[in-house]
Amino acid sequence: MRYAFFNTDNTLSHTVVTDTPNFPTDAVFFEVGDEEEINCLKDGKPFYDNTATDNDRAYAIEQIKQYAAQRISALDWKVTRAKERDVGTLATVLAERETIRETSNEDERTIQELSTKSGVHSFMDNLEKPQ
Repeated sequence: MRYAFFNTDNTLSHTVVTDTPNFPTDAVFFEVGDEEEINCLKDGKPFYDNTATDNDRAYAIEQIKQYAAQRISALDWKVTRAKERDVGTLATVLAERETIRETSNEDERTIQELSTKSGVHSFMDNLEKPQ
C-alpha cells in the first residue's frame, strides 16, 4: 500500500510504500492509489483539508449527546431503587446524572473550539465511552 504524508499547509511531504504501516499517531497521512492521484499530490495541490467543518463538529456533538444519554439511562435503576426505598440516595443519583450533563456540555464546548479535523478526531478518540 502507498501512503501520502502531508505538511501543515496540506501539501504533499512524501509518500511511503509498505504493507505494515507503523506511523506516528500525530502524522497526517492517507492511503493513496493510482499514479494520477500521486501526480496531483506531487504538483503541490492540497489533497486533504484538515479544517474542521460544521458537519464534523455536529457529528462529534451528536456522539457526545448519545454517550451522555446512555450514561444517564444506565442510572435509571438507581433512581427507581432510591424512590422505592426512600433512603435519601435520590439526591445523590440525581447529582450524578447532572454531572454527566455538565461534562457533556463542556465536551460540546470543547468540540466547538477545535479548528482541525484531526483535533476533533483526537478529542473523540480520547473521550471516555459508556460501558
